[in-house]
Amino acid sequence: MIKNLLSYLEKRKSIDAETMEEIVRLLVRSDVGPKTSRLLVRDITNSNYKPIEQLKKNIIKILHEANEQFVIPEQESNTILMVGANGAGKTTTTAKLAVYLKKNHQITIVGADVFRAAAREQLIALLEPLGINVFTSFKHNDPSAVVYEAHKKAITNNSNLLIVDTAGRLHTNLNLMAELKKIKDTVIKFSKNRLPIVILVLDGTSGRNGIRQVAEFSKVLEVNGLIVTKLDGSAKAGFILEVAQITKKPIFFICNGEELSDLEPFNPENFAEIFLEGPFK
Repeated sequence: MIKNLLSYLEKRKSIDAETMEEIVRLLVRSDVGPKTSRLLVRDITNSNYKPIEQLKKNIIKILHEANEQFVIPEQESNTILMVGANGAGKTTTTAKLAVYLKKNHQITIVGADVFRAAAREQLIALLEPLGINVFTSFKHNDPSAVVYEAHKKAITNNSNLLIVDTAGRLHTNLNLMAELKKIKDTVIKFSKNRLPIVILVLDGTSGRNGIRQVAEFSKVLEVNGLIVTKLDGSAKAGFILEVAQITKKPIFFICNGEELSDLEPFNPENFAEIFLEGPFK
C-alpha cells in the first residue's frame, strides 16, 4: 500500500531509480495511469523538499489545474442535469446535492428516470420530509416531457433551481445518450436559451473507466463538472488524478458516506493527504 511506502520515504532525503519505479508501480496499482504516475514522480529526487513532500505537491498541482469551485449563476432560474452510468449512486447523490443547496435556493427535484419507479419513490421518501419539492410523473414514458412538466410546476411553487435526476445509462447505448441531448434541448427551450449545468456522477470504484465515461458523455453534453461517489468503500481513488490530468474537468464534490450530509466540496489538499495516507474512511 502507498502508506507503507510513505513511512519508507519519510526517512530518506533522496531515493534511487529502483525506489522511483516502486513508487510508480504503487501509484498505478491505486488506479493512477502510468503516464500520470511518472509525471508525479519525475522531479521528486531533485527537489528542495523531501520526496514525500514533493510528491504531495505534485498531486495538488495536477488537481488544482482542473479544479473549479461549484457556482450556480445568479440568474432568474437554473437547471442542473445529473447524469451518469447505472449504479453510480446518482439518485442518492441528487438528494445529497439538494440538501446541500437548499439553504440558498428554492429547489424542485425532478425524478426523470422513467425506467425505474423506485428511483422516483426514493427521492420522495428522502426529500419531501425535509420540505424539498419533488416532481415525478408516472404517466409519461418520455423524460423530456417529465422535465417540461416539472418546469411548469416549478413556476407555480416559485422554485429557482431544478435538479433533474436522469436515468442511469451506459455510454455505449446510443439511443439513451441521444435521449440526454433531447432533455438538454428541452431545458434550453424553456430556459430562454440558458444552458443547463451538467454534472456527471462517477462511481469511485469504477477506476480508469471513469475517464472513458467523461469523454463519451462530453460528446453528447457539455459536462461542467463531476461528483465522485463511494469513496468510503473500496475505492482506490487514484483515478481522480487521472481524470483531472486527462479530461481537465473539475471535481465539484465527493461523497464519502451514505448519509444525506455526506457530500463535501472537493479539496485538492485534503485529497492529497488522504490519498497518500491510505483508504478513505
